[in-house]
Amino acid sequence: MAERGRKQKINCPSCGKKAFRSVSAINRAKKDGLKIYCSRKCSAIGRRKDNPKTPRNPNWKMMKADYDRKRRKEKDKELKAKKKAAYAIWGPKHREEERQKRKERMPKHV
Repeated sequence: MAERGRKQKINCPSCGKKAFRSVSAINRAKKDGLKIYCSRKCSAIGRRKDNPKTPRNPNWKMMKADYDRKRRKEKDKELKAKKKAAYAIWGPKHREEERQKRKERMPKHV
């Protein structure tokens, strides 16, 4: 099947190779703010580099920890209020159970 339409030369942002892509594909990518690659393989590599917030990224845990720290600072009072309200409901029901467990484990700590 022959491809139709005008073609334009592009430089692949991932590998640097030159490739021909249809003008409509280039315009669509520009409109959506996307990059256009020479192949599916380069597209996958570029997607992984551009969006490092996936669990497969080695820095993911560090990025998540930074995000959590920042969120705890921003919403400190709100989070503490939620925890306090939840414990007010949960606590009285389980306080005696907790005391018994501590008494049972106490000899192991002494």
